Amino acid sequence: GMDRIEVWTQGLARRLREGLRTVQGLQIESPEDPQMSTGIVAFRVADVDGAHISTQLRTHDIITRPTGMKFSGVRFSVAMFTTVEEIDAAISAVAQIVDEAN
Repeated sequence: GMDRIEVWTQGLARRLREGLRTVQGLQIESPEDPQMSTGIVAFRVADVDGAHISTQLRTHDIITRPTGMKFSGVRFSVAMFTTVEEIDAAISAVAQIVDEAN
């Protein structure tokens, strides 16, 4: 049901945020408060264009959207069919892309 989907999605989004926080220069832009957060995780990296990160993630078969309204960053959308392995792969790919860009 919807409650299980929400718990799953929130847990994966939390795992993604926690993993992304380990990337140097990365700032999470999505709300941290569980009452305000969703399966969407947006972030930016100092001195690295969000469109560049999003394009490079596609080479890892990871589909995201670049942001550009308030900041140049990337938006992940975690859903009920997202796996833990996909979250871990996304964290690793972002870390590699940011490392190579710096």
